[in-house]
Amino acid sequence: MEKRFARNSEKLKENPERLAQIRQAIDRAKANSTSERSLVARLKTEHIDAVFRRTEDGRVYGATFVDHGSRTVLNGSALGKEYAARTWDEWFKNPPTEQSESPTMTYEPIPAEMPKLPGGRAPHPGLIAKHP
Repeated sequence: MEKRFARNSEKLKENPERLAQIRQAIDRAKANSTSERSLVARLKTEHIDAVFRRTEDGRVYGATFVDHGSRTVLNGSALGKEYAARTWDEWFKNPPTEQSESPTMTYEPIPAEMPKLPGGRAPHPGLIAKHP
């Protein structure tokens, strides 16, 4: 697992734009969510899975983001302090009461960049959101 995180770190150093896209996708999902469930659902539309690890008493002690577009697994703290477990624990305990509508934010899905299998199928059809 440690080797995987090291490879991901190197991959993102080579492509800082992708790291910025991942942060922006998480920010958009958070700005338009009022619960952990809605946050996770919005991230799935961006081809990102979020895994929050909790203690027995429910405190978040770990946050991991899986970007299927770049096949990268990131600890929240690797993205920055505002994506670390403590931040999510506080946000989940005190989520916004309604979705914020930020006039400066626009919705631009990040490109999936996923290779196609023979026949044009995506490699993980259950993980890719269907767009109308």
